[in-house]
Amino acid sequence: MYADLKPVISLTIADFIMFQESEKIITHFAFKEWDNYFVYPDSDLELFFVELPKFKKKLANLETMTDKWLYFIIFFVGLIPHRLHGVQNYLGERIPM
Repeated sequence: MYADLKPVISLTIADFIMFQESEKIITHFAFKEWDNYFVYPDSDLELFFVELPKFKKKLANLETMTDKWLYFIIFFVGLIPHRLHGVQNYLGERIPM
């Protein structure tokens, strides 16, 4: 039954600009009525998009936990694969580096 479905939240982290019309780094979409724009009351699907190129803060200016995570993703996540060399994925296959 529809009532038994669990909510779905999608998080997309993009290394490119998806929405030129917005300066926001994180955009949040949910079902809305087309003409009057009110939110569907049982919105079981939400979409979040993080556009990394829009994040311009320097290390000394990080204020929130979100700032710190975005900074980490942009500047440090590239270091992780070197440590994971040889690790297998859930199918037992080697992760390509």
